[in-house]
Amino acid sequence: MKKIFKNLTLSSITTYFFMLSIKIANASALTDAQKAASDSADAGGLAKDQELSDVIGTIINSAIGLLGSIFMLLIVYSGFLWMTAQGNEEQIGKAKKILQNSSIGLLIVILSFLISLFIINVIIKAENPNV
Repeated sequence: MKKIFKNLTLSSITTYFFMLSIKIANASALTDAQKAASDSADAGGLAKDQELSDVIGTIINSAIGLLGSIFMLLIVYSGFLWMTAQGNEEQIGKAKKILQNSSIGLLIVILSFLISLFIINVIIKAENPNV
């Protein structure tokens, strides 16, 4: 079970960094040829230039989403441990501790998401007061 959990966590982290690198690559500067193609796509409604605050917001939200997913997996793992304990008090205690810690971690992640959302909105309003 530990190997499965470690493999699942490792694959989740790898996928996260792969997706993050794609998002960062999309936000990088465009060459002249890409700029012309981008202008054509904009005319067709297909592309959108991103501001620095948008890129930072995307990175922060992706990181918080990854952490939230990890804590949810930990909650499911602790529930699995508890259900398969078969009365073993040591395993039940371990499951309770993991459940308690991952619930606290998930609460912290949710609060950090709300704080970052507020800060990003303040930055966007500072950049463009007409919004």
